Amino acid sequence: MAPAESTAAVGATSLPPPAQGVSAVVSTPVVVVGGGLAGLTAALAAADAGATRVVLLDKARGVGGNSAKASSGVSAVAHKRPPTDTCGENGGDGEDGEAAFRADLLRSGRGRSAVHLVDALAAQSGDALAWLEAQGVDLSDVRQLGGHSHPRTHRPPQTGTKPTPVGWTIISALKSRVAATPAIEVIPHAQVVALLCRDEAAAVAARGGIDTAPVLAGVSDIAETVLPAAAAGRVEAGGLVYVDTSDEAAGGGDAKAAGRRVAVVADAVVLTTGGFCAPGNPVLAAAAPPALAGLPSTNAPFASGDGVRLAARLGAGTVDMDALQVHPTGFVPLGEAPPPGGAAVVPPVPSTVFLAPEALRGCGGVLLNAAGERFVNELDARDMVTAAIMAAAAPGDGERDGGDQRRVFMVLSEEAVGAFGEATAAFYASKGLMARIPPSSIDKGRNGGGNVLDALSTRVGLPAEAVAVTLATYARAVDGVADETGKRVFPVAASYGVARVQQEGLWVAAVTPALHYSMGGLTFSASAEVLSAATSKPIRRLYAAGEVTGGLFGGNRLGGCSLLDCAVFGRIAGRRAAATASATAAAARMAAQQPAAATENGGAAKGSSPPPSPPPSPPPALTPNNPVTLRLSARHFLSASVETDASGATSSAMFVLRFDLPSPLDSTGASVGQYVAVAVPLPDGSTTRRFYSPISRPDDAGCLELLIKSPSPPPPLLPGEATSAPHMGIATVALSSLRPGNVVAFDGPYGGLPFRLDTPGHLAAIVGGTGVSVGVQLVRHVLHAAARRNDAAAAAALDGAPSTAVEAAAAAAEAGITPAVTLVWAVATPEQLVFRGRMEAAASSAAGRAVPLRVVFVVEEGADGMVSTTPPEQGAAGDEAAAAVGRLTVTPSGGRGDGWRGITPGGATVYAGRVTPSVLAAELPPVVPREDGGGSHMILCGPPPMCKGVRKAAEAMGYQPGDIFSWV
Repeated sequence: MAPAESTAAVGATSLPPPAQGVSAVVSTPVVVVGGGLAGLTAALAAADAGATRVVLLDKARGVGGNSAKASSGVSAVAHKRPPTDTCGENGGDGEDGEAAFRADLLRSGRGRSAVHLVDALAAQSGDALAWLEAQGVDLSDVRQLGGHSHPRTHRPPQTGTKPTPVGWTIISALKSRVAATPAIEVIPHAQVVALLCRDEAAAVAARGGIDTAPVLAGVSDIAETVLPAAAAGRVEAGGLVYVDTSDEAAGGGDAKAAGRRVAVVADAVVLTTGGFCAPGNPVLAAAAPPALAGLPSTNAPFASGDGVRLAARLGAGTVDMDALQVHPTGFVPLGEAPPPGGAAVVPPVPSTVFLAPEALRGCGGVLLNAAGERFVNELDARDMVTAAIMAAAAPGDGERDGGDQRRVFMVLSEEAVGAFGEATAAFYASKGLMARIPPSSIDKGRNGGGNVLDALSTRVGLPAEAVAVTLATYARAVDGVADETGKRVFPVAASYGVARVQQEGLWVAAVTPALHYSMGGLTFSASAEVLSAATSKPIRRLYAAGEVTGGLFGGNRLGGCSLLDCAVFGRIAGRRAAATASATAAAARMAAQQPAAATENGGAAKGSSPPPSPPPSPPPALTPNNPVTLRLSARHFLSASVETDASGATSSAMFVLRFDLPSPLDSTGASVGQYVAVAVPLPDGSTTRRFYSPISRPDDAGCLELLIKSPSPPPPLLPGEATSAPHMGIATVALSSLRPGNVVAFDGPYGGLPFRLDTPGHLAAIVGGTGVSVGVQLVRHVLHAAARRNDAAAAAALDGAPSTAVEAAAAAAEAGITPAVTLVWAVATPEQLVFRGRMEAAASSAAGRAVPLRVVFVVEEGADGMVSTTPPEQGAAGDEAAAAVGRLTVTPSGGRGDGWRGITPGGATVYAGRVTPSVLAAELPPVVPREDGGGSHMILCGPPPMCKGVRKAAEAMGYQPGDIFSWV
């Protein structure tokens, strides 16, 4: 169907061509690029969330992508408790649970997985599984795959004579749902060649004559040149341009050169374009380590990294691009059976191979080397099995092995094939990828069956006697008792007894490692937002899900988790895209009402044009005494300087709960220093109202973040760990038990600072314990303002700097003035300084020096270990900041407060003990009255004894009571 016609069919707006090179313009609230499981899921989720139009583009002739080829299943922890239970993460003794799944994923990631993304995936796996089943997919057959500690990979039952491939079954069900959803339009043969920023898209929509030449020059390839605004992290997605490559549009010749170009203007763009493991694409060529050169691939040509290349234009970040999963078992065609008396011949390995599903091994498949011996735990993680195959299989030796290729063999008993699905195995056999050696192959033997092992030797060259010994040993294996490979789970082991094999027959396949999956891709948040390379903040209106993203699986992916990733984050991306579109429509309605309101109130003077109105700000997401339900999107577990390690075993003093606001364009409406009310859900079903200071900035779009004291260790990353601590209050314990996907009611904001933060002067923030929340928010606020001042100065230098100091000062004032800040953070031990690394980096950054920001740590025990043994260089950042706020830099023997210990490697000052009057006198500048340049102010937040003592000392230093704000 031609795009313009299909758009009209669903009622989306179609505009005349606005500029050269564009044949048509389509306007839609949401556009999804890529029609695999992630794309179909995102489109359905967006429509279900209220998006009035969703355009789904796919460059192939139909949807499905690599998802349709998936063969192992969906790994997930099925719900075993009421959905209202928010406090349990583990199953019973020996049972599976989210904590066990999370631990398996983290171990598999080899230290490279983003813990908060893994946590979000595991926590929402049950919901995603239930959603897929609600689409009409039977996933009741559960198996244990390699690297998983429990059976949790769900697939359709294999019954009857027709194969039931899991990927195709799921895709077929979702295609039917899409076809039955009027709001969704699928456009095939749509090769996207450029993403548009919002300004470009607005010009297209207004038919304003956008010059598309820089974007579309040639359009024989994807536009990747980063936009200037995107390089600085100041850009929003606004749509895209695609080329219609259908035969009707192309008219022969090069499809992308001959096809017509269509611009799609959208409020939200979702990238679900898949990975980049197809042979020969430029992303793979740039990312693949040399050791992987020459390996075949299981991917079709469409897996060419389009999403990574497209998002580059908007400044998207990437991560783990070198992390490519080599699946241990790609089918090598067996070729024709040899003639009587002939030798086995295995053909060469093609560049693209069929995947030999991990479920073959999960159902009992056994791997053998050319000598007929087992050499690996078949249920180990994929990278471990791959390494073992590469070590066990020497390069081919000519005619028999098909040249310089590495391969081993997989054998399956009749019972193993029955568990996997005989119809699917027969399908593979029809393609020459598997062969059944029936008992009637050769004359009857003494066991009453054909000599199956001799026939196996004739077919593929495996030595019969060695195979007999190997299978006999394997048949005696006992579940729970490790064998020489470390394997503890032995599906249908008894069926490999030699006598039984001779009676029933055996199946065989040749397999080789093959490029299969790209763990690397676009950086993204647990809310499916694509993150900027420049700022690590979300690129507004741009979302992604599935294999196009990176950071989730780290260095290795467990079987069955690709489809799970698509379902979990595809649903999130679709919902957030729909919320973006809804908020955009609401803002447009508000803007349309503004001119009418201005006219009613008198408007402009007669004969003059009214001044342009700024776009209206959306109403705040929160209002006092009006609870709003927010969804928990992520938990960021914090240690003294970084997130928890790959094993998940590192203790965490605190963690951040990140909640999604109703719209990604919303802000909380709170100012710095205000707090919000939280209806904390308790285990008995009731709630308790508690007040918390957010650590997110007031104008952080789309999210609200709380810093919570965690149990020690935090909500269990490993099974069996403690889930609570006796010193924690009931509300903190309950909050620490929340999992991504849970919802909580918020209202506010309340309170606030009695002084302004947009004036010069000096502000001291003295914080302790979780009272550091207000300090974190304050630091984020002043750094953001300073960064804006720096950007304004840089822009002025490029675009014609102000000619006078007055104009320069005005430009800086417009960007935001803040006081200088000294943060004094008091803790019991260094382990509680969960933002230490971030604070030190902030103070030494260009924005931190512009504030200026100083950081002082006061530690009761362990301060000496924080101090650098190398004296700081003259003019170090800490000294510069100290001088800038009016405090003279002094030597250890001249003027330091009691307990001074030195300077950290990151440039922060360290004291041992507690916050004393001498510490304050040494580290804070002299008090300045308000009328003399903004004044001196102080914020206190921490344990009551600390706040009372510091207030008394501050007043003795000259601070006025009205200039000190304390939560105590």
